[in-house]
Amino acid sequence: MKPSEPTGYEILAGYYNRQGEFDKTMQSFETRAKMEPNNPEAWHTMGPYYSEKAMKDSKLSKDMAKKYVLRGLEVEEEALKINPQYYEALAFKNILLRQQALYEKDPAVQKKLLAEADEVKAKSIEMQKQQNADAASGKKKGKD
Repeated sequence: MKPSEPTGYEILAGYYNRQGEFDKTMQSFETRAKMEPNNPEAWHTMGPYYSEKAMKDSKLSKDMAKKYVLRGLEVEEEALKINPQYYEALAFKNILLRQQALYEKDPAVQKKLLAEADEVKAKSIEMQKQQNADAASGKKKGKD
């Protein structure tokens, strides 16, 4: 493996994931994202992994599952800082906000998170529609 090649870390993460090595999977994805700090996809890739781990690993404590959900939100935010029009990251932020609401005990906090998730979902859907319409009409990003 070439240590200076980000793609190698993505491949390594896939290998670790197949072996059930979650921490090593995420370390590899983190390394890739740090090597490509301006690539929103490198950050977004991690969000689904954190979400899935929190949802499907019945051995996790609620605190650890919530920690993974919060980390998933952080990486999606990194992706959105780089590209605010990245509707896939917005769509996954919606999912993670809903997951976070499951771990909150305060009904007011849950309600706030679900309201934010609804807003993010609507924005994501609208953004996707616009990007699909632009693609269908032949528009390119940043060009008329």
